[in-house]
Amino acid sequence: MMCMNDEVQILRSTPLFAGMQVQKLRMLAFTSERKRFAPGETIATKGEMTDFAYVIVCGTATIEPDSKDATGATPHIVGVGDVIGEMALLCQRPCRADVRALDDVEALRIQRDCYMRLVSECPKCTADTIRILGERLTHSVS
Repeated sequence: MMCMNDEVQILRSTPLFAGMQVQKLRMLAFTSERKRFAPGETIATKGEMTDFAYVIVCGTATIEPDSKDATGATPHIVGVGDVIGEMALLCQRPCRADVRALDDVEALRIQRDCYMRLVSECPKCTADTIRILGERLTHSVS
């Protein structure tokens, strides 16, 4: 089992949370629910409405492209420090892809209300969030 200091270091290495002060990262880790997923288990389902995101702290998962996607996109592998469902931290939008655990995955489930409270106290974090999500949106439509 991972200790809080390990979780804080993983959060700190994630661009979405890198600008947060250590005490805010500790609060985020403390208030997050630890979830475990077995190999093959669904972490996120396309079209599902959520108010949380996951940060992978152990293991790997695959983001499955839409089977109707004519671009021939291949699955994308994510691992430690990657965020799944980050758009749900800012707005209520359906999940854009299915995500499945490739092996044993442990993740921090971060609730939107907790995240919003923390970033509202940190203008740099708010700016970083907008920049990162804007970049992701740009890449998803180009």
